[in-house]
Amino acid sequence: MEKNKISKEQSKDTGIIIALILLLSGTVLKSFLLIKISIVIIFISFLIPVLFYFPAIVWFGFSKIFGSVVSKIVLAIIFILAVFPVGLIRKAMKKDPMMIRSFKKGSGSAWTVREHKYSESDILKPY
Repeated sequence: MEKNKISKEQSKDTGIIIALILLLSGTVLKSFLLIKISIVIIFISFLIPVLFYFPAIVWFGFSKIFGSVVSKIVLAIIFILAVFPVGLIRKAMKKDPMMIRSFKKGSGSAWTVREHKYSESDILKPY
């Protein structure tokens, strides 16, 4: 979405979201006035969606910021809950498949020699 390019559909969606928030607030607070206002806003959003152009800019800008923050939080949680414990378990089991502990310990190489003759099937089906 380019900067400040809000379509009529997005303006209408913003009006509906505002009406939904007011409707839920009116229901929770038992305010009949908020319910009436939300009904009026729904009609306005369908009939004249251009009125919600500037609130749509704010709403979609907020959603862009919120989306970038939440995605980083979700990825951090996944890392903490999935990747980090696996690393701790592998360290506790003293697994070293990349041979990090033997790297630069002496004059030899940490690479392992693999005696394998490659065939056509290795290239056609690498996995």
